[in-house]
Amino acid sequence: DSILKGSAGQYMATRSVIRALARTRPSASVAFALQLNTLVRRDLALLDFLEEFIRQKPAQLDASTIFSTVRLMGKGWLRNNAVAMIAEYLAQNSPLAPDTVISYLPLLALLEEMDLLSEKCDAYSHFYLAIGGESTAHSAQRDHIIERLTSSWQCIDVGWKKVDIGFKISSTLAKSGVTRARAFLTSTEDLRVDL
Repeated sequence: DSILKGSAGQYMATRSVIRALARTRPSASVAFALQLNTLVRRDLALLDFLEEFIRQKPAQLDASTIFSTVRLMGKGWLRNNAVAMIAEYLAQNSPLAPDTVISYLPLLALLEEMDLLSEKCDAYSHFYLAIGGESTAHSAQRDHIIERLTSSWQCIDVGWKKVDIGFKISSTLAKSGVTRARAFLTSTEDLRVDL
């Protein structure tokens, strides 16, 4: 409390405390972050919390803590960064065990809320990889992710940016199988020829 009252730069003054509490006392860390005096500072602190909190294996984490923390953030670029970071983290630990996938399915709703299409496409690609890509498990969720990924990619209206993102999507999807990656690659190459 004295840190908050005695500092004009609350975020920088509390950053190390929030990170230190993230794994051992996550609820205290989040509560402390929420005491900061502006929305941006609170969101930065919550992002710091999440970065530290997810340094464990996905099965060891309380996924509900992750999602409730993201929902506490204001809608905007910091929240987008948090959702993208979580999707990338899950992809780095892929494929997730089937029971672990179930606990992370609420990420789909957060992906829908992302407003920057390039980040949204990247996050969908990573989450697709995390749930097992072209494996047979979770086929309904997998198909939904590909549908939303394709729709988001098609909404990008700047040609060169769409091509860049298409190649990035293909590269990510190729890590779990070639069928979907090849489809994106073909669409991207067709678009590039038309530019």
